[in-house]
Formats: sequence, C-alpha cells, structure tokens
Amino acid sequence: MPEGGGSEDLVRPRRASAPTRILGWAVLGVLVVGAVVLRLRFVLGPLGRSPSSDEDIVGLMALHIVRHRELGAFYWGQSYGGSLEAILVAPFVAVFGATILGLRSASVLLSLAMAGLTWRIARHMYAPIVAVAGGILVLWWPLALVYFGTQERGFYPLSAVLGLSTILMAVNIDADPRSVRHWIGLGLSAGLGWWASPNILYFVIPAAVWLVLRGHWRHPRKIAVAITATAIGSSVWLIANVQSGFASRRVLPGLRGSSTYWSRFRFFWQTGLPFALGLRQPHTGLWYWSQPVGRALYAGALIALVFCAWRALRSWSIDLVLMVFAPFIFAFFPPTWLLSEGRYTYFIAAMLPLVLCRVLTNRWSAALVVVFVTLSGVAFARSQHELERPIAASIVPITQVLERAGYHTAIANYWIGIRMTYESSEHVIASPLPGQVGVRYLPYVRSIVSSNPAYVFDTHGSDSRDGWLLHKLAAAHISYRVVRANGYYAVLPARRLIAVP
Repeated sequence: MPEGGGSEDLVRPRRASAPTRILGWAVLGVLVVGAVVLRLRFVLGPLGRSPSSDEDIVGLMALHIVRHRELGAFYWGQSYGGSLEAILVAPFVAVFGATILGLRSASVLLSLAMAGLTWRIARHMYAPIVAVAGGILVLWWPLALVYFGTQERGFYPLSAVLGLSTILMAVNIDADPRSVRHWIGLGLSAGLGWWASPNILYFVIPAAVWLVLRGHWRHPRKIAVAITATAIGSSVWLIANVQSGFASRRVLPGLRGSSTYWSRFRFFWQTGLPFALGLRQPHTGLWYWSQPVGRALYAGALIALVFCAWRALRSWSIDLVLMVFAPFIFAFFPPTWLLSEGRYTYFIAAMLPLVLCRVLTNRWSAALVVVFVTLSGVAFARSQHELERPIAASIVPITQVLERAGYHTAIANYWIGIRMTYESSEHVIASPLPGQVGVRYLPYVRSIVSSNPAYVFDTHGSDSRDGWLLHKLAAAHISYRVVRANGYYAVLPARRLIAVP
C-alpha cells in the first residue's frame, strides 16, 4: 500500500471516468511538452548564449572523444569531477558540432530523466496522481535550478540522475529483496555517481541507512553483490587516484573560505533550503518579492511539511531520511557557503519533490505548494534579467577575425581561451601559458608556444591591461596591429613572441 500523509482519496484514489482520464493525459502532455520548450528556450534563448569556459571544457573533451578517442578520468586540470558526462555529450557534439545545442542537449535530457525517476520512486509511496505531480514539480520547479540544469557543468544533472537511480534501486530492493538486478543497479548507480562527484553522498548515505532500518542487513550475499558493483562503477576513480596518490582527497586552496561546518549548517537552513524551494534569487540570495513574504512562504512550507510528515515519522520513509541527512551532508562540503547561481543546492532541489509529494497528499497543504511554486515561478520570470548580466559577449566575432588574419593560436586568459577553442571547433587554439592562472590542457600550450600566437583581451574586463605586452613587443622590435570585435580585442604580432605578464 502506498504511504500516505493526508486525504484518503489521494492515497487510495477512485478510478476516474474516461473523459477525466483523457483530460488528465492532455494536461500532462502539455506540461511535459512545455517543459521541453522551456529548456530549449533556456539553451537557445537570451539566457543561453555564450557558454562559459567551465562548460566548454566538457565540450572540448567530448570533441576529443569523437576525434581522437581520448578521455581522461577527470575534467582537464582537476582531480575531481569525473568526466563521465563528457561521454554523454560526445554524440550530440558529433551531430550538432561545437555548438550550444551540441554542448547542452545531454543536460536537457538528464534533467527530464530526473522527472521520470522521481515519478517512479514516488509510485512506491503514493497514489498515481501524487507521483505524477512529483514528476511535474521536477520539470517546472524551481525555475532557477531548472535553468542551471540546462547548462553543461560537468556532473550536476548526471549526479542527480545517478542519485535518484540509487534511491529507486533502494525502494525496488525493499519491494523485492530477492532480485539481484536491483542490488547490482544500486551498486552501479552509487559507484558511477562517486566517480562523477562526491555529491552522490546526498543519496547513497540515506539509501544505505534506510535499507538497514528496513532490515535488509540480513542479506549479506546481496550486499556483497552491491559492493562489488559499486567498486566496478567507481573503478575509473579508484585507478586514477591510486596513480595520483589520491589527489581527489585534497581540498583546493581557498575553497573552504572562512566557513566552518556549523556555519554551513546554518547557511543551509537560512539560505540554501529557501533557495532550493525557489524562494531566493540566484547570485544575490535575496528573497523574491520581499523579505517578509519570502520568510512567510518559507515558514508555511516548513509547517506544511512537518504537519504532513508527522504520521510517517515512525516508518522512516525514504524521503524523510533523505531530508534528515541533507543539512549534515551539505555542511560537510566546503564550497557550499557560496550561493552563486545556486549550484550547491542543486541536489537538495532534486530530492525536494519527493518530500513535497507527502505535502500534496493533504488538500490544504497542497494549496500552499501551488501558491509558492506559482509565486517563485513568477518571481523568477520577473527577475531573469539579473541572470543576463553575468553572461559574457559572444567570442565568435573576434575568433573569426583572427582566422581571417591567418592566426590559429592565441594567448588569452581561461575565460576567453577555452571559449575560443571550443566555439571555433579548435580552429583557433587559445589558452593561458604556464605561469598564468587557468592552464588546463598542455597539448594546447605546446601548440601555442610553437607558433606565432595572437594575444586576446576583454575590453571591459580586468584583462584589458596590455601595457606589459606592448612594452615587450617594442623591446623586441616587433611590429603589430590591433583588431577589435564585440567587446574583445587582439594584438597580432608580425612575428613570434611568447610573453607572460
């Protein structure tokens, strides 16, 4: 029997009439198609132009899979963030080329898969209509993180999909512990998730604890199968770390900032969770509408959740176990004190629809869900221009100017160079040099230092100080010319000069 927390007709629904079912399918179809259109607008519309260099790293690695059958364990220049998602991007880059659509199609499909997984998990606990509502919540809420999920950030949607797959396998095991394939699926999802990102812990730890609470510790052979599958799934991570002295365990300097475990724990409740509920703005973290309205909606959501979950506390339903562990795991990760576009709350948002399904089983509490989902959606639509400001101008015009001038290599900072390289499909190879910040791929550096590269700068950024370069060119008696396009300019030396500021 599905677990319920409220109205009986939502837990044990009466069979709807044929016209009602047809209308329901029609509404569901509109919502799903609308969710796809929304994501395509995020990818190709005003908020989708000019991917960042972090995204383009994934695209370049996908290009190298297609062209050279080359793939490292992690994304270039780092010892964390498994490159698994680059494999998923590769077919789209092969079809669409080095374009935004080629880069982001995999993320869009993964974000849609999250809705399907949420629906399947919720079917184990709730009536069909509530489970469908949970899937719809993933498709449409919160819009800030729906937008973020359409970008190619290496492992966020993929880790959430693998995490939800882990939860689905756990509830499948609970329903049929004799099925070996569910134990294998649990282990593979957890292992691949660990390779992709340590954020898989948001899902693996609660799933393991829940299975123990449900008495599945009594299946040692099946547990051994799951552990073996986990080792297989995480084997790329394990091999790479054995070879590097477990470099993945080292925290990057400055990543922790001035935060502590307990300051990040407070941040979760004060800022992180409200953002994941769609009540705070990306980047600034300010409340939508106003502080009193935002806090009132947040308090109402928490009260509704506690009210609807109260009767299920004794059963320790898996959605409640997820939320019990979430703030402690959130505080464990050093970067979470940064809100940015909300990336560090992405995994919290991925599990919240399961929790809100419990709220939806009560008609009065469900009304509150509808209210704050609607308000947060309207607020995002009203303030989305704030997201346009950090988007850099297109790098394509200045890249085309360089190609016409006969330059196919360039020295530029990370945020310019990687974009030039991907968006030109490697027709122009651009990168910082050793001694500069942001060197990611040494073969690019070797191509640059063996050629006569251009020097590319952002007119409006801090990178526009080129006095050091002009001084070196004058000292070497090298003539040059300057070309400009779309907020960028390039210094084109007449002959080779390799200079680092």
